[in-house]
Amino acid sequence: PLADANLVQLGYCTSDIYLGNVGASNATWGWHFRGEQVVRSTFAELIGTFGLGSSEGQRLVIGGSSAGARGAAVWMDHLEELLSDVRYPVQRQAFLDTPHPFHFIDAFLPTGTTGDYTAENTQTIVEMLSPGIDTFMLQGVCDDPAERWKCLYAEFRLPKSRADYMIVMPRFGHEIESDL
Repeated sequence: PLADANLVQLGYCTSDIYLGNVGASNATWGWHFRGEQVVRSTFAELIGTFGLGSSEGQRLVIGGSSAGARGAAVWMDHLEELLSDVRYPVQRQAFLDTPHPFHFIDAFLPTGTTGDYTAENTQTIVEMLSPGIDTFMLQGVCDDPAERWKCLYAEFRLPKSRADYMIVMPRFGHEIESDL
């Protein structure tokens, strides 16, 4: 079944769950966060150069692991937009491998300790990385402006998603600290 399959793999170089769209500034420690543009450009290339959607019966599986899975969980709800210029419909599914929260980034947070995933701290990161985060909101998940962060968490987003997906979540992930 995979004889004619192709794989496109994006390295995780944006550090923003593939959702950021801000230039370097003091607020971003001099870093650019352009994950949104990376995803949009990748789909433009898949369609324009490689013919995604140019023939009948094509299937797309979007996925990722860890932060990439969190980005894929958001983008899977926007595939219709990304594929709006294709000639033929493309079947779409997502494969999400361990979409855990931000990993131990206390240096990025104005308050809190390592691994502090409070709503306030996550909201700060969401607003900083992507001022246009409204693009990624999902109705019924994060309608309250103070809870926009919920749209980036699988446990809030996936029950409201209309996309087809499969999720893998190991019982003991790398976020679990142990005295063993």
